[in-house]
Amino acid sequence: MFSVSSAQRRLPAQLLLLLWTLTHFSESSVYLLGPDVFTLQKNSGANISLTSSSPVNQTAVIHFNISFSSKPDYTSVITLPEQVLLPEKETSVIFNVTAHDVGQVTSYLLTNNTELKSSVRIHFLVVHSNILSIISQVIGWIYFVAWSVSFYPQAWENFRRKSVVGLNFDFLALNLTGFIAYCVFNIGLFWVPYIKEEFLKSNPNGINPVSANDVFFSLHAVVFCVVYISQALCMRGGVRRSRAQPTSCWWLAGRLPWSACLLP
Repeated sequence: MFSVSSAQRRLPAQLLLLLWTLTHFSESSVYLLGPDVFTLQKNSGANISLTSSSPVNQTAVIHFNISFSSKPDYTSVITLPEQVLLPEKETSVIFNVTAHDVGQVTSYLLTNNTELKSSVRIHFLVVHSNILSIISQVIGWIYFVAWSVSFYPQAWENFRRKSVVGLNFDFLALNLTGFIAYCVFNIGLFWVPYIKEEFLKSNPNGINPVSANDVFFSLHAVVFCVVYISQALCMRGGVRRSRAQPTSCWWLAGRLPWSACLLP
């Protein structure tokens, strides 16, 4: 009984020690933050802001370590400062970059300050015109709207008829499976830092292929696939099956999401 009560008295002290250790560790770690991709127009300049998660106790010198250039001499694409200084007790600094010719340059930001943790990798992309980049984004959202709208007529038709006669079982199962896999892929590369970092390790000079419209399209598609299945379960009328074995369909349904997670 004595040993149990003694252990209970020691437990709060151990928890406090653990909490202090975690707090001290988080306070001692300062992280440098910056953009993943920065796009410039040919023969133009721009200011880029770097921030730290908290003020540094001494001035940090930040150097650019060029890991890739689409041309033999990266300075023919962009001009970067030799170094950037993050002043003591400050949390942000701005540096200027000048674009000369169309191309790509990738640089990691290194610092001599042991207090400041830096894993910043900036991919500088110089284009002929920013208008083309905007047009590309507009086309992406048009694609999102066009494909998303195509899901509504079938759901409305099912609701209006109070029947799902004509829907195919394989279509419902495999369509849901495919969009779940696509959704996992998009969410991972767009929102999960660990997966984004792994992608950059495998493709150090690549650009993240997933945009916001890709993520929202896949989420929207999964929602409507669930709506179709809910209608099939609740409404009158049969759902057609092909000659394929249901077991095979659900085997695919179980395997494809995991396959999406394992793809490089």
